[in-house]
Amino acid sequence: MTVVTVSPQVVAGAAQSVAGIGSTLQQAHTLAGPATTAVVAAAGDEVSAAEAALYSSHGQVFQAASAQAARFHTEFAQALGAAGGAYAAAEAAAIDPLQTVGQAVSIANQNVPHPLRPKSGTLTASAIT
Repeated sequence: MTVVTVSPQVVAGAAQSVAGIGSTLQQAHTLAGPATTAVVAAAGDEVSAAEAALYSSHGQVFQAASAQAARFHTEFAQALGAAGGAYAAAEAAAIDPLQTVGQAVSIANQNVPHPLRPKSGTLTASAIT
């Protein structure tokens, strides 16, 4: 059987790291955009113009693909953050009933007569005999 342990704090930290990576990538793509989508021809001939147009079109395709990847990345970071919140909420919901049950069992045990538990709450030699 496989056991998975999840720490909501670690998941939340990972979500923040992933979001930071996305922000850094977005800045890099924004800075590279003009240089890759509008390549200037090296010379005035038609071959240079055709090469510049080809490289510009590749740059535009790359920028479109990176924009799509950035949207996916943002959604992934949001989903990761939401998962961390869901784990934290599930842990809180699981702990509260367990504490209530533990308190109920403790109270029930105090009310059950036991030969080794004197009514005063202290264990004495006379209570054992």
